[in-house]
Amino acid sequence: MPENCNIFLPNRLQVLNSVMRLSILCALLLVGSETQSQVIGNWNFNGTTTGTASTFNTVSVADFSSAVPSRAFNASTEYFGENGWPTGSLNPLHYLEFTLTPNTGYALNLSSITLRMRHSNTGPSGGSGPTAFNLRSSLDGFTSDLTSGVLTGAYVNFTITPGAAYSSLPTAITFRVYGHTAIVYTGGNNRLVFDNIQVTAIGLVLPLQVLYFKGTMQNGHVSLHYEANDVAAGTSFEIERSTDAYNFRTINTEIIGNGTAHIHNAFEDRDLSSATGNLHYRLKTTSANGVTSYSKIVHLPGEASKSKLIVSYNRNLLHIENPPPGANRLILFNTAGGLTYQQPVNAGDKPSLNYSLPSLSPGIYYVILRSTTASRSAQIVITY
Repeated sequence: MPENCNIFLPNRLQVLNSVMRLSILCALLLVGSETQSQVIGNWNFNGTTTGTASTFNTVSVADFSSAVPSRAFNASTEYFGENGWPTGSLNPLHYLEFTLTPNTGYALNLSSITLRMRHSNTGPSGGSGPTAFNLRSSLDGFTSDLTSGVLTGAYVNFTITPGAAYSSLPTAITFRVYGHTAIVYTGGNNRLVFDNIQVTAIGLVLPLQVLYFKGTMQNGHVSLHYEANDVAAGTSFEIERSTDAYNFRTINTEIIGNGTAHIHNAFEDRDLSSATGNLHYRLKTTSANGVTSYSKIVHLPGEASKSKLIVSYNRNLLHIENPPPGANRLILFNTAGGLTYQQPVNAGDKPSLNYSLPSLSPGIYYVILRSTTASRSAQIVITY
């Protein structure tokens, strides 16, 4: 006797009530008041066990375990597993399994699971096969029931609301449908039959984590680095620069094409010709769902600060910071304008120099470093 083929009419998708939605969105720092559940996994078994996912997750095939020895499509509109179903209570080896996996940077917030299923309608007394089922998940190692129910030879839509434990899942979740308590009549088939499986959820972007943003001045340019976790596709990173720590402009933008668990990027700011005075940088991030945030400001000395000569004197040792690069002449004058000391020096590209001087009498001295293109001066006070 052939299997009957019933038409599947999907139930209307359930929308989370506003209170639940608000609590979830606040907890996950999401923006938007009209977020509704959407289908993130659908298996129609029309000649295939491959499911259809949403844009922010993937799904596995939905198939029976190896303990179910035979499986096939009926008229390419439904899928069954035949034989092996226990006549007694649930056996953890006999099930149909399917998995949903969020893309990197996203999480799953399951709102409903609908199983359209029956047992075989062959044989007398309403058909044969498992008369009971249980739904379990990998969240607790398949140890407790999400739901259980009674199976007959007619299709029933079993809709399950998983609950709060199935919110904000950043990794894969697997479900198993166990069939058991099978009754097989003469002429009947021991089959568990599926017409459709559908999972709905609110797709959630995990909060972007900027681990650090830092910068260093190196040989006349600024080297900037930033690192972040849970970066969803479409996230943008903008490096902004300011000379007054108030008015910022974007000097580099990077948009992440594919979601990734971790990024570590660098940018070299070499165009400092218009940047006088101190430099201030910040990182602007715009997540895939439109949330914008800023890093702490990184403060660095600009070219004007670098041009200031800094000197100190201790026990005949003169320490110089920010000397003009290349060949220089070191000159010391006293307050009366008398030349106290001079000698040629080559600073190269060193940020600081140390020179031994002859003993100097207590007083105020002016130190000058003069190259062919620049002259920098500073004052020292000797008290001993």
